[in-house]
Amino acid sequence: MELNRNVLCGYNWHFGPENHSVTSRHFRFNPDGSISGYEHFNEAFWAITDQRLKIFNANRELTWIFEHLPSELEVLFIGVYQPDPSHPTRQILSRPAQAPKIFRVANLAEIASHLGEDRVRCVENGAATRYVSKSCLNDLKLRKTHDIPADQRNINDLLELPGHQVWCLKDAVVFTRHGLVLVDDFLVSESTNQFPFHLYENLLFDGETLSVYEEGASASISVAYHLTNGNLENYFHYLVETIAKLSLQFFMNINSQSGVHVILPTLKETYQLQILELVISDLANFNPMTLSAQEKVRCDNLYYAHLYPAGSLYPNEVILSFSKMLKAAWKKHPFNSGTFESNRKIYISRRDSTNRILENERLVEEALKGRGFEIFTLTELTVAEQISLFQSAETIVAPHGAGLTNIIFCNEGTKILEIHMEGNTNWVYRRLADTLGLKYQFVLGQVSKNEAESVDARNYCIHAADLMHSLDSLE
Repeated sequence: MELNRNVLCGYNWHFGPENHSVTSRHFRFNPDGSISGYEHFNEAFWAITDQRLKIFNANRELTWIFEHLPSELEVLFIGVYQPDPSHPTRQILSRPAQAPKIFRVANLAEIASHLGEDRVRCVENGAATRYVSKSCLNDLKLRKTHDIPADQRNINDLLELPGHQVWCLKDAVVFTRHGLVLVDDFLVSESTNQFPFHLYENLLFDGETLSVYEEGASASISVAYHLTNGNLENYFHYLVETIAKLSLQFFMNINSQSGVHVILPTLKETYQLQILELVISDLANFNPMTLSAQEKVRCDNLYYAHLYPAGSLYPNEVILSFSKMLKAAWKKHPFNSGTFESNRKIYISRRDSTNRILENERLVEEALKGRGFEIFTLTELTVAEQISLFQSAETIVAPHGAGLTNIIFCNEGTKILEIHMEGNTNWVYRRLADTLGLKYQFVLGQVSKNEAESVDARNYCIHAADLMHSLDSLE
């Protein structure tokens, strides 16, 4: 084998000592002679001299010389430590021998223009995004939306974007439990949203192309509806951005037909299964097909629904219809006794969380108890108990977190007071509340002096007087 930059660059290499576990699975040789994906003083730069691979430290001093070892299954090198060649440690560099399949990233509209409407066709445009109050208008202007530059953004344009689109993709492949979608040599960019590429050693994604080094077991089906997402293990994203697609009228229409599969991920969390069971309890002919991490399925006709703009981060008619669907299913659910109290005041604690810790939460709870509030930790409740709790609430106070997703079960007019931390104000629940007709207010806490580099790792405090003032403003 002739050793050149094409053999080395563009791949994730496994790197580690011989006969020991791999130190790095993302060791990369960059075209500029640097090394990335692995940080160590001894491995910073590389070069090829006389058909030998040389690796240099951060001072550009030679540390390793690697020789190629013949192998049918992988490209394999073994390295000798140059400051002391007698040292017994040998380092191994390896990668699969087969060339990867390369897919170019493009959005659905671009792919349709390349392949034609007989292969990729939009079959439904949802209603424009009109569920927004004046209080949310400035938020919408501040964020990059649908590739509209900030200086060209017009709020009326944003409100006219479709709430969702459904596309029919012929001869498409759904790959991995997180649902990447491939059509011929294209990767659908919409399916890469929050995709955890770091979990997949056989995938290399650089934003413009996807390299697939090996693929798992596959199956073929005729008609399927795509129902998975890049962020499955977060309650909010699973519920509002994934399962919400079951509320689309388009899905209701095709689900009434026989032979339509719903492509789902293997579900790892109890709440994921409980939510899905609630939603499909009122659906006939639901025909699931699950994908594990490395599996793929080829579909003669794949229906792919995408929420716009920016999914659940903006008011969307899909969220409203999904909320109604959930409440209707809950009314008939056997775990709904219909006897829960009403007009409850509840505080949702995050004392079980390891990030964004509210340091004076005990004082906050005592102050709220004096105003008739009950204290709950959602991880101690089943999904059914959480639904009952939020449906019974008149007022909800909670620090920002995924548990507030449950406001989707609240009755119209429920009061929501969200506790934010300065420097980390995420308005997703403000917009969700606005869409659902809930009364929203927030209060801002101050970051502690021991400020961590990561926003989510910071602790903060809230003044009881500020909390009570914001609570009074909701009354």
